[in-house]
Amino acid sequence: MSKNGETRLTLPVSYDFGDAINIVKISDKKILKKHWQTIEHCYKKSPFFNEVAEMLAPIYNTDYELLCDLNRDLLFGYLDFLGIKTKTVISSGIEKRGEKSDLILSICNTLGARNYLTGSGGMEYLDMEDFKASGITIELLKYDLKEYKQINNNGVFVPHLSLMDLVFNEGKASINFI
Repeated sequence: MSKNGETRLTLPVSYDFGDAINIVKISDKKILKKHWQTIEHCYKKSPFFNEVAEMLAPIYNTDYELLCDLNRDLLFGYLDFLGIKTKTVISSGIEKRGEKSDLILSICNTLGARNYLTGSGGMEYLDMEDFKASGITIELLKYDLKEYKQINNNGVFVPHLSLMDLVFNEGKASINFI
């Protein structure tokens, strides 16, 4: 977030409709460096800038070809920064089949899951009976938005920004907000 409010960072990609997400390419290799300049401009005065920049700068200064590689490095960077030790699995590396609800159920079965946590949107397409028959309980994620101090926007809290905004403003204490 900048002094003028929300700043959106977009990433041009190239793909054909129906392509698996793990083959979507980043179209403009220079855009990440531009993004990093914008991030620096917006957050250089934040209380945890140096700490977070140590994690993010190498990622934003890497020439990624595939969107999934950038996303993976951002995900693992944030997990490490916040001390989250949850086991993660890249779905392209496991056996699965089906689409929509059947795909999620297949992944859960392959991994031996007994619980599946979903947002409210998942309740619209998940086949509850199939999950129940497989012995998997579906749990609805209820997210309670907690306000935190943001360096920009004159003390007015702007909700629903990215994890990036949270960690620049709260550092490792961000874990208490998610």
